[in-house]
Amino acid sequence: MDLFKPDHLLISRAISTLEKTIIESGIAEIRLSSDMAELEVAAEEANKHPVASEMFERAFFTLPPNQLLWIGLYDEKNKCVCTCACKYEDIGTWSLQHHMNEYIERTWPGVGDPGTFCKIKKGSGTYASSVNGKTVYVGYGHVEPEWREKNLLGLSQRLLLLSAFYQWEPRILYGFMRPSMISKGYHLNWGYSLSCPKAFIWENPPEAPDMRDLCFVAVGTEGIRLLASDPLMVGTNRRLESMKK
Repeated sequence: MDLFKPDHLLISRAISTLEKTIIESGIAEIRLSSDMAELEVAAEEANKHPVASEMFERAFFTLPPNQLLWIGLYDEKNKCVCTCACKYEDIGTWSLQHHMNEYIERTWPGVGDPGTFCKIKKGSGTYASSVNGKTVYVGYGHVEPEWREKNLLGLSQRLLLLSAFYQWEPRILYGFMRPSMISKGYHLNWGYSLSCPKAFIWENPPEAPDMRDLCFVAVGTEGIRLLASDPLMVGTNRRLESMKK
């Protein structure tokens, strides 16, 4: 029995609180979907590529509805102004360290001739060596510039984390962030409780310079319980304000 596992009623109440807050910010509709084609349409509207990182590219992955969850926030003109997405992974007895190394070396373009992919140094990612079983990867989020003062991405990311946990009950939900975002507390605002610098040590680095120095961010069962207990993150917001002073 997991003493820290939040019950579905607590998560449902937190989801309702977040949805109410998002609607009060001026959003006309919140869509929670498992349809990849709909996500691609939303990304195209925002002129965003890749959709939510290479992990959601059809060229590399097939994502049936039971493995995909994404949130779209729509304005009164039915335009998607904010998106975030995640995908379910059951990696069995593999460690998350092994799993990440496997897919990154097959999907992230690396320095070199066209068709070259990244290469990770042996031993990189040991922070994830003890995690296996059910996990959820959370991709990039996007919000249109005119909506960025309303913290919609933070609210929708928290909504996504809670919705994904409600549906799949993974051991961990994780993603990657740049150090500049970590220093500003974005990972806390989005609902993560853990960050590890230098997510990967590269033998052949990513082609995109801004992907070469990443932090691993994650939240587990206990963190989800805390988030569900305070979805608007009143306590965390006080800490974030103190970081800005």
